[in-house]
Amino acid sequence: IGPSAGFRLTDIRVWACKRSEEDVQMMMYEYLKDAEMKRKFKVNIRKSSTGMLAPPSRLAQPERKKFALSPPKTIQANRTPPRLPPDDDGFGADEVKFEPTFAAFDEIKPVQNQPSELPSVEIVKQEDAKVLEDESQDSIASESDIGSPFEVVLSDLLSTKVKSSAAAAIIRGPPAARHFGGNRGGLATVHTNFGLKPDGVGPIAISGPDKSLVFFSDRDPPGRTYPIGASGAVLSDIMDENYSEYMCCFLAREKRMIIFELTRKTVVVELQMKTKLNFWRYLPPEAHGGELAFVLITPIGGFHWKPLENPPRPRQVWKRNAELESKKVITYEEGGSNGQLGADARSTLALLLVSSPVSSDANVEAYCISTDGQSSQLLLSDDIQGAALCRPPTLDAASSYFLPLVVTVQNNYETSQLVLTVEDLVQDSSDGNSLVRGVTLATAMLDMTDVSNESFDPPPLSMGLSPEVLICCNQGFVVAVIRSRGLIFAYDLSSNLWESDRQFMSSDICSLVGKHELGRYVVDAAIRPNGENEVELVALLREDNDSKDGRIATITISRDD
Repeated sequence: IGPSAGFRLTDIRVWACKRSEEDVQMMMYEYLKDAEMKRKFKVNIRKSSTGMLAPPSRLAQPERKKFALSPPKTIQANRTPPRLPPDDDGFGADEVKFEPTFAAFDEIKPVQNQPSELPSVEIVKQEDAKVLEDESQDSIASESDIGSPFEVVLSDLLSTKVKSSAAAAIIRGPPAARHFGGNRGGLATVHTNFGLKPDGVGPIAISGPDKSLVFFSDRDPPGRTYPIGASGAVLSDIMDENYSEYMCCFLAREKRMIIFELTRKTVVVELQMKTKLNFWRYLPPEAHGGELAFVLITPIGGFHWKPLENPPRPRQVWKRNAELESKKVITYEEGGSNGQLGADARSTLALLLVSSPVSSDANVEAYCISTDGQSSQLLLSDDIQGAALCRPPTLDAASSYFLPLVVTVQNNYETSQLVLTVEDLVQDSSDGNSLVRGVTLATAMLDMTDVSNESFDPPPLSMGLSPEVLICCNQGFVVAVIRSRGLIFAYDLSSNLWESDRQFMSSDICSLVGKHELGRYVVDAAIRPNGENEVELVALLREDNDSKDGRIATITISRDD
């Protein structure tokens, strides 16, 4: 602070907050990336002739790096996107080049073999692992004792599989994307699985300036580190019999996308962007031509990017209108089928949940947008708790044109209860392009009178706390997850949904399979098939006594024969 003329220093008091070494490393890694050094510095304290310590010189503060994958906060009601030339979609020329950090790709090892790396696995004591395993088994036994229709398996703590700092980053989640990717239940049933388990639950990718950690919920070891620095990353499914797996990395400062093929350790393509990236995710092959595809949402609209095409240029499938210009996208999925097969197959509808980028307490809005280039838009609700697309449980849905069903959960303010609704969507007969609501096929009250009233505190999340209810659909199952209560409601949609003329015929098509209390805050959830009449719900849970740690819950839900 420098000498003070005319004053005499009489007392010095120092307060310090005790922190663990891992907490300090996490703060350096997440918030002071410029200060993450592999070298140490020394401070020499000089003594003066008066016996007092000379004040240290003030250190220069490094410039903070900033990046943003979501729209910037603004107080304007509508924000006009950047004006580009009519023929400019916001993407530059495509290039293929190797990154400097990719030169060390041969050093990739499972994280459990890299104890010195930041996103690596800690060695777990055998007795500790046994205790955690016993706790998980006890939870399974207790469920069977009370006759629960669910089979629930809880994993060990994330901090026993990866370092505590990496576990905290996994709980916090990636920017501009959902942990497990999002719902896939509204697409056609023409999917081929090449992995050990059916697709539907994506891995969680956490990126830093030098490395990326990928956490798999169903692999052993569960994590792998890659010498790829990025602002964020999303991964594809295993795409073929050669186990090809692609990681799409985004460099926010340079506005570049790079695709890495992880099995062959190659760089596939690089995409230069001229605009911000607001949201992105991997799309299942049935959404666009049966090939590798990602959706990139920018201030202009939504783009399908197929990096294996030649040329690999994104195609715009819908555009933002005035209502969506200033909105933050919090979930995104596609559904439906245009009835084509092979390279001509396309989804027909996109579902977006959006909110205000200014207030964290703003209502969540749900929009359906056609992906046929017309960008026909339908506002489902301006105050919704959760929504998802669901494939109609009919036998011909895989080979013909169809629009998906929409499943929503809304708050009935008169009764203070949550109501689940299944609705049909149709195209307006007057012009054939506009989306309109069809009939309400089923409604169900999420009855919470016989469950605990306890609510669980959420951890810090990159994407915020919305939506409050996660909806996952697969094979006729509809699962609603109330995140803050740790509650799961599973429903079964009847296959006799319509008569041949698509007239609603049943008043009880949505039957409750069961409900279950997980006893923890649900960070994210996704669903995948697990047999003809069985699905598997995978949920990431926040540990009740530690906001930086959690577990993976695997819930098997079966349909009665």
